[in-house]
Amino acid sequence: MKTRRLLYLLMAVLIAQADLFAQEDAEPEVESAKEGTRIGIGISGSTRGIGVDLGIGLSQKFQLRLGGTYFQFDQDFVLDVEGQPFDMNADVDMRSLQLLADYYPFKGSSFKLTGGLAYHLNERYSVQGAYAGEEVFSMGEIVIEGEDVGTLGVDVTYEKLAPYAALGFGRAVPKGRVNFSFEIGSYYNSSPNVEINGTNMFSEMNSQSEQLEQNMKDYRFYPVMMFRLGFKI
Repeated sequence: MKTRRLLYLLMAVLIAQADLFAQEDAEPEVESAKEGTRIGIGISGSTRGIGVDLGIGLSQKFQLRLGGTYFQFDQDFVLDVEGQPFDMNADVDMRSLQLLADYYPFKGSSFKLTGGLAYHLNERYSVQGAYAGEEVFSMGEIVIEGEDVGTLGVDVTYEKLAPYAALGFGRAVPKGRVNFSFEIGSYYNSSPNVEINGTNMFSEMNSQSEQLEQNMKDYRFYPVMMFRLGFKI
């Protein structure tokens, strides 16, 4: 049911975007090859954070985008585990460069198919935890000194290169001075590299890194929903 609702939502967004760009699509094609290569810049917000790019208009059907995205999240919080408090830290760091090609299959339309390649400068997800309770740690039959509990962390990273595919509306180089773009797609990352780092009481969990990595091998798609504001230079 949740999947069906998500599909309905995405369809509604695409229909709304199609209506938004209808006026732009209705404008006659007045540009010609004599004008030479057209340039635009874009500022975007997406599930990859903020981004900037340079748009290059090669023809009415093909445009290129060269840019990058950045997202960082670093949050401390307290997690209660059966009455025992743990100081936790969640850290996400995503920085990528990308080269994308937009193809416009329909004359006079801003509907596009996008493909390209991303180079991840960093693609890291980390969770770290440390016991934050009293001097004595007690859980079930386990009773030890708090200083002997130790720490536990999990780091997940991905390789550098990741192909990307998407569809949407809007041009990298606007027909006018300014335009809005929307696209939805996904990166296809490598299988994740997983490392468990435990000390003291948690040190035996380090041997589970390989098993956890195996369990996560299919977590390779990173969905992207992006809104972009473009300016023609």
